[in-house]
Amino acid sequence: LLGTRLGAAIDGAECTIRMNDAPTTGYEVDVGNKTSFRVVAHSSLYRVLKRPQEFVNKTPETIFIFWGPPAKMQKSLLKIIQRVSASFPNMTAYVVSPGRMKQFDDLFRGETGKDR
Repeated sequence: LLGTRLGAAIDGAECTIRMNDAPTTGYEVDVGNKTSFRVVAHSSLYRVLKRPQEFVNKTPETIFIFWGPPAKMQKSLLKIIQRVSASFPNMTAYVVSPGRMKQFDDLFRGETGKDR
């Protein structure tokens, strides 16, 4: 998206989904500011939470969806998500359940013929 100058068009969309720790600060002309949903993989969780001013505070209406394979979404990771949610009362966060992850894995395998 860099160099596209699509920021205003992206901000005008009904819904904007961003992934992991992809920043918007400094790139607004190309990617806009609006974030409806931010989908965060277990492997990006710490990078997102280290910069709350970029990801949590910037657009308080953002809904965070944390996901990862059950083996990676350990209790310690879930407790961190809970603590951050308590620290930022404007943050709305959901964690994908193990059952849903299995459904997503099955869907991915069916669509691509590959394991994720």
